[in-house]
Amino acid sequence: MVATQTNRYSTNIPQISCQTGELGTDFHPWEQRQLGEVVIRRSAQAISTEDMPSVEYEDVEAGRGALTRDFTSKEGKRGICFEPGDVLYGKLRPYLGNRLKPAFRGVAVGDWWVLEPSSVASSFLFSLIQSPRFITVANQSSGSKMPRADWKLVGSAAFGIPPLPEQRRIGVFFSTLDNLIAAAERQEALLRQKKQAYLQLMFPQEGEAQPRLKFNGFSGEWESLQLGKLYEKNTERNGNQFDAGKTLSVSSMTFNAFGNGAAEESLTTYKVLRIGDAAFEGHTSNEFAFGRFVVNTIGDGIMSPRFTAIRPTARWRQSCDLDFWSCYLHDENVMKRILVRSTKRGTMMNELVLDDFFTERIRVPSLPEQRLIGRFFATLASLIAASGKRTASLRALKSAYLQRMFV
Repeated sequence: MVATQTNRYSTNIPQISCQTGELGTDFHPWEQRQLGEVVIRRSAQAISTEDMPSVEYEDVEAGRGALTRDFTSKEGKRGICFEPGDVLYGKLRPYLGNRLKPAFRGVAVGDWWVLEPSSVASSFLFSLIQSPRFITVANQSSGSKMPRADWKLVGSAAFGIPPLPEQRRIGVFFSTLDNLIAAAERQEALLRQKKQAYLQLMFPQEGEAQPRLKFNGFSGEWESLQLGKLYEKNTERNGNQFDAGKTLSVSSMTFNAFGNGAAEESLTTYKVLRIGDAAFEGHTSNEFAFGRFVVNTIGDGIMSPRFTAIRPTARWRQSCDLDFWSCYLHDENVMKRILVRSTKRGTMMNELVLDDFFTERIRVPSLPEQRLIGRFFATLASLIAASGKRTASLRALKSAYLQRMFV
C-alpha cells in the first residue's frame, strides 16, 4: 500500500524525544505512516499443539497485556498462528485493551488481530497500540452490543513513526515501565495475601477460644463477651452539627467533600458517625456474604440514615483499641457466624437486626494485646496503601508518557 500523503514527515512532533530525553526539536522527524504499511495482519489458520499452545481472551489480563497462566499443555484449538515478536490485539470490545506481545509461538483463538511488524520494531508497535491516538481510532468500532474494531479504519490510520533506533529505545522505555508496574502490583498482591493469612492466624476462627498465633507474653483464651455489653445502637442525629463536607462514604470510609447529592435540608436527619462507631453496610459480595461492618477511623461525620450504626458503650470505649476493632469487626471469618443469625434479607441489602446482634458473643483479648494486634495490622495496612499508591503513580506516569511520546 502506498500512502497518498504529499508530506510524509510529521510537523506534529512528539513533546519528548527518546534521543534527547527532554522537550525540544533536536531529533529526527517522525514519518507519518499508515498502520497497514508497517505491519502485516496475519490470517494463516492452524490447530494448536503442544508446541503451539492457544491463547484466548481469558488467558490475557485485560489492560495489562500479561498472561494469566503458564502454557505447557496440548490445546488442540483452531486459530491464527503467531510468532515471537508478533503483537496480538483484541478487536472485540476494543475498550477492554486486550493485548499481548508473546515470547512464544502459538495460535490466537477468538477475535484477535495478529500483527506482524514488517518495517517497525515489535516493542514500539506494542507501545503504539496503547497510545491514546490508537485507542481513539480503534474505539470507532462497529456494532453496539458486541463492538469490534474496524481494520479498514485502523489499518488506514496514519501514525507518527520515528527512525528504527528511536523506536527501539521507546519500546525498551515502556517495557521497563511495564516491568516496574508489574513488580509493584506483585508486591501489593503479596502484602494483601499476607494480611489475609495473618487475619486467619491472629483472630480466633469459628469454634476457637484463642488465635493460633500470638505475640510473646500473651497466652490463654480470649474472653467471651456479649456484643450488647460492648456496643449500643447509635441513634444520634445530625441536626445542624455537620455540613455536607463531612458526609462519610461508608464503603470506603472517606469524607466526600461535596456531599452525596442529598438536599441541604435532609442533612439534619443524617446519622452522626463518630470515631470508633461502626456502620453496617448490607450489600453482599463474594468477600462478604452477609454484609460487613466498617469502623470510623478518620473523624466525626455524618452518613445516610439508611445505614445502621453501632457505638461503643461508655464503659467499653475505655477498654477497646480502635485499630484492633476496625480489623476485627470487618473480618468475614470472625463476623460471618454472627451475621448469619442477626441479619435478614432486605429489599436491596441485608438488614441488621440489632436485638439479635446484641445477644451474640465474641471473643475479646485484653487491651494490651488488642493494641499490639491493632498496631500490627495498621502497619500492614499502611504498607499496602503505600504499595497501591506506587502502582497508581507508575500507571499514571506511563499514561502521561504515552500521551506525550506518540503523535
